[in-house]
Amino acid sequence: MKNIIKRISAFAMAFTLLGAGSAVTQSVAPQLDNSITAYAGANSEQQAFIDKIGKAAQMAYAKNKVLPSLTIAQAIIESRWGKSVLARDYYNYFGMKAGSSYKGETVTLDTKEEIGGNKITVKGKFRVYHSFDEGMDGYYKFITGMSRYSNIIGETNYKEACRKIQQDGWATDSKYTTTLINTIETYDLTKYDFTFEDVSASDWFYNAVQYVYKNNIMSGTSARTFEPNSTLTRAQFVTVLYNMEGRPAYNNNITFYDVSQGQWYTAPILWAADKGIASGYGNGNFGVNDKVTREQLITMLYNYETTYKKHSCYAPADALKNCSDASKVSSWALDPMRWAFYNKIISGKSNGKLDPQGTATRAECAQIIYNFKGKKTAPVLNKYTIQDKNGASVRKSAGTSGTKTGALAKGSVVTYDETANANGYTWYHIVSVEAKSGSWGSYSTGWVANV
Repeated sequence: MKNIIKRISAFAMAFTLLGAGSAVTQSVAPQLDNSITAYAGANSEQQAFIDKIGKAAQMAYAKNKVLPSLTIAQAIIESRWGKSVLARDYYNYFGMKAGSSYKGETVTLDTKEEIGGNKITVKGKFRVYHSFDEGMDGYYKFITGMSRYSNIIGETNYKEACRKIQQDGWATDSKYTTTLINTIETYDLTKYDFTFEDVSASDWFYNAVQYVYKNNIMSGTSARTFEPNSTLTRAQFVTVLYNMEGRPAYNNNITFYDVSQGQWYTAPILWAADKGIASGYGNGNFGVNDKVTREQLITMLYNYETTYKKHSCYAPADALKNCSDASKVSSWALDPMRWAFYNKIISGKSNGKLDPQGTATRAECAQIIYNFKGKKTAPVLNKYTIQDKNGASVRKSAGTSGTKTGALAKGSVVTYDETANANGYTWYHIVSVEAKSGSWGSYSTGWVANV
């Protein structure tokens, strides 16, 4: 058996010994964390540690391409939140050992090893650093300087990164991958993997871009750029919706002259056309590379919510009254734009303008999707009891001009999620109904008022 000893903590991190330089001997065992998964969430001290490692990992990503979430998880596990002797006194947060080719300073500490399935205490020779920055730099030099870890460089899937680092020989514990993944998920460390150079925390679209990226709705234009100010094409936006829906099956019989089989946009476009979300032009083309306008984008999102998802989308007729260019909204886009503006899915630009026919940028698209999906919370439900002896009218839309579909008798109880004022009446949007005898027609959906 080769004279190679691998160190393992309770969550196992092992390195092949590379040798030693000048050594400081100290008989103090690193205090390794044995209860990482016991935490329900990070306390303030732990969060400060996460943020410190995370910031350094994000800054180093451009050069080293090691996922910050992996780096943070390893630091948590191996340094016991920065409290181990090795981390506290020697700035070695990752338990890195020294070998024959290493010429730097080392320290000898007692440590636990797993050899042949048995855990024993041995003397380990570890690398010594003299500052936080030096210790972080040493970690990246260790990984990037060894060919066996080359498959971790550039890996963007945190679960794969965790699997590969164990596979490559970082640890001997069979549970090491699982422990890394659990640590990343417990403390939501993937948010630190958001590393676009052209998106900063001060940008108005920062949270939106982070949301669409983290949820695999939009990707970057490269590993380091999002290009927030670039415009979006019609094909790209239906791809956003297709990704948001989880890339489902579609009818392959629909054809457009400009949509070829086997392209990145083929499935999203055919799916969107099949589900009534987007249609092509009258000339038989979809307009694959045409820039998507703000009103086109909102109309597709509206169709997604109404035609495909079968959800009610209410907005009053005068929802755009404060928009100075409301008259420029195309007639086919009026209802979608009213809905989106009324529900704060889209906002106006300068001087109260909607700019309906202006092109949409990638940042605007991300923000619209975030407003639509990422900010959604469970609606507040209330109950309303029909008091009028003549009952209450149920209509498809709020207002006396809405198509009447039925009526609810006195004593019926309506569960509603929002109200609207129209024609001098308060209308209640129906979620469910406990109908009394005498109710008639279709009354389980729509709007109800004592009319």
